[in-house]
Amino acid sequence: MPTAALLLLIATLLPLASFFLLAMIGQRMGRPLAGWVSIAFMGASAICSLAAMIAWFNGGQMAGITWGPGDKPIEISFKWLPIGAGVSQDHPGFLDLVVYVDSLSIALFNAITLVALLARLYAMAAMSREKAFSRFFACLDFLIFASLGLVLSGSLLQMFIFWQLLSVGGYVLDAFRHETLGVRQDALRIFAVGAAADVGFFLALVIVAHLMGNLTLSDLTRLLRTAPEGTAISGSTQTLLGLLLVISAAGKAGLFPLRRWPASAAHAPPAASALLQSVAGGAAGIYLIARVSPILGPSAFWVIALAGLIAMTLAALLSAVQTDIDQVLAMNTLSQLGLMFLALGVGSWIGALFQLLSHIFFKSLLFLSAGNVIRAGGDERELGQFGGVLGDAPLTAMALGIGALAAAGAPFTSGYFSQEMVLTHAGAFAVAGWQNHRAWCYWIFFALPMFAIGVSAFALMRCWMLIFWGKPRAFRERAPGDPRPLLWVPMAALAGLSIVGGSRVLEIKPLLAEAVSETEHFCFAQEESSSRPSGTFLQAWPVDVENYSGADADETRVGADPVRAQLDASARLFRTYFPWSLATGLALGFVIYLRGFAGAELLLKFPPLRWIHSLLTGRVRWDELRRKLGVAEKLEGVWQRSSRWLSSGR
Repeated sequence: MPTAALLLLIATLLPLASFFLLAMIGQRMGRPLAGWVSIAFMGASAICSLAAMIAWFNGGQMAGITWGPGDKPIEISFKWLPIGAGVSQDHPGFLDLVVYVDSLSIALFNAITLVALLARLYAMAAMSREKAFSRFFACLDFLIFASLGLVLSGSLLQMFIFWQLLSVGGYVLDAFRHETLGVRQDALRIFAVGAAADVGFFLALVIVAHLMGNLTLSDLTRLLRTAPEGTAISGSTQTLLGLLLVISAAGKAGLFPLRRWPASAAHAPPAASALLQSVAGGAAGIYLIARVSPILGPSAFWVIALAGLIAMTLAALLSAVQTDIDQVLAMNTLSQLGLMFLALGVGSWIGALFQLLSHIFFKSLLFLSAGNVIRAGGDERELGQFGGVLGDAPLTAMALGIGALAAAGAPFTSGYFSQEMVLTHAGAFAVAGWQNHRAWCYWIFFALPMFAIGVSAFALMRCWMLIFWGKPRAFRERAPGDPRPLLWVPMAALAGLSIVGGSRVLEIKPLLAEAVSETEHFCFAQEESSSRPSGTFLQAWPVDVENYSGADADETRVGADPVRAQLDASARLFRTYFPWSLATGLALGFVIYLRGFAGAELLLKFPPLRWIHSLLTGRVRWDELRRKLGVAEKLEGVWQRSSRWLSSGR
């Protein structure tokens, strides 16, 4: 087995070993030994991930096939389940257990293990008095094992198994403080919604296994991407499979209309919330769609784009009226996931995953910083109870501010670089749609995300102002003593990553671009040019990065000049409208909440704004809405006219 794959396999198994160890003797270890054991295992996993990255960049050869950045991935298959003959199986008569390693796997492994390690360091200080101290770290280990197993999986069946393990790990952490009234019910509700959506994943799995007898992703990509009519799966069936998988991913991410109110986010410990909102849950849905996108039908991409567009916009609006700190951040997570789905739907594969990796850094920082505020406020979460905390917690204010700016997409942060790519590609999609079809509807894929960016910036600035600015309102005294250094070290590291994560310091964008090239070379190296997929594989829009040939190698198939012209036009639109959207959102959040709620209360005196606010906060009932709009009277009039028309015998 190549060194890179072996190291990633060890990195996956180390959290599992820690989970079993803490589950068996964690209580006897007690505090703080159980936490340090978990940190040691997670640190070893992070070191293995880093060593795997070094080995990956050095490249290698296996069974006569070279692997490495921009070349080909590592795929190792083993006999697993005997199900009979299938199409293009490595081991005829068996479903394979597949380990799959490419540049995307390398990037995600390092991001997940690093953030998980920092979250554990934070939890060591923040949860030092927790009764179920060892159980909490065991649950974190189980969640990270499931996340890493999902990333390493090379078959749909493996992904489904780790998908379910992620749901279990998320439920356990959501309901960790189950003594609080309603926490377990909220967590169970989230688990039930995800399980219901997972029926789509299961049905897709059964259909593929029945028709193809092969669940290896690379084989399915090779067979279904080039000529679905030549396989046992028709084009319509392929579209159905795509829709089923999209439903499951949308349920995991909590997208509209399968949205899940993040009620349990207010109860989970900060370290758990940071991981659940960044590397698990919705992030798993993004990863699933990214991996299976080659086998999705065209209709599925429209569904992905529309679901992401709706989720991004509505969640941004809802985040602007939340009064709970964690609820604001959870709704922002939903909006960010919507942006990633939108990116996948319009063909920005690299942009979606670039945004995912940036999101892992700044969203973890936001939740850990918010946890610091909540801890200092005596477990208070309502924004109205804070104010004037800047003098008491300047470092926390700085960390939360950096995370908020990165999430909003402020220049010189990781969020700016990733959002620039996504919005530029969304704009190019709109320009292409307008040029080809003369339909104005394509412009919503650029205009609504730009609007949502401004609203999200407003919501994050509002949250920061209500906590740190102005005079204290009903803020409780901080817990005695200064926070331990273990609380600041993870926040400082994540703040640095939130700034440099999108720049050339980490080279995330070129690494993701290499993943596109690797998959294309691996799946279609032996295919004739006429039978290869049209356009650059996975990524619909060229990406200008060093050492990336995926887009340039196929300029004759992509049609470089028209595509470049569309990208140039979209880039000009981005440079024109994005600064105004971001600046307007931040400025409004600052000005309106400069004196606490006084400015907002003044604006709510205007009926349209008051009605919109009531609608977003759930205070408008449908009966009241129908009464205000006169729907009942209009329906009654229609009924009377219809009755007269029928009675006239016409």
